[in-house]
Amino acid sequence: MPRYAILVKASPTTEGKGTPSPATLTAIGKFNEEMNAAHVLLAGEGLRPTSAGYRVHFTAGADDIAVEAGPFDLAEQSTISGWWVIRVKDAEEALGWAKRIPFRGTQNAEVEVRLVGEVDDYNMTEEQREREEALRAKVRAAVEGKE
Repeated sequence: MPRYAILVKASPTTEGKGTPSPATLTAIGKFNEEMNAAHVLLAGEGLRPTSAGYRVHFTAGADDIAVEAGPFDLAEQSTISGWWVIRVKDAEEALGWAKRIPFRGTQNAEVEVRLVGEVDDYNMTEEQREREEALRAKVRAAVEGKE
């Protein structure tokens, strides 16, 4: 089954100009529990405000790498404040979960639902594919505490 990332766009609330209410946090916790009980939730995290972050800029044809410290202007630069990764049968089911996020009526919010790329989606050589699959197995083992 495909994996989808549900990306939560940053907002003034997530930037520390107001915090989610205890009721909102409880609702999000319940939503997480529902996704877990449905066996679709693979990961989910919130991010600190952009004031605690950086952007690293790469330019084609140049060796210079520029680092930009936050905070970032949300009106000019899109950024995310958190995400979930879910495994569901199709985009319709992913959108169904996204619509259930308990933001309705509590805050102005936007989420983006994106299909996660799989090894087969890329034009890899057999050697690259084997290397990628071996690395993914090591990461899974480390996450599961088996390494």
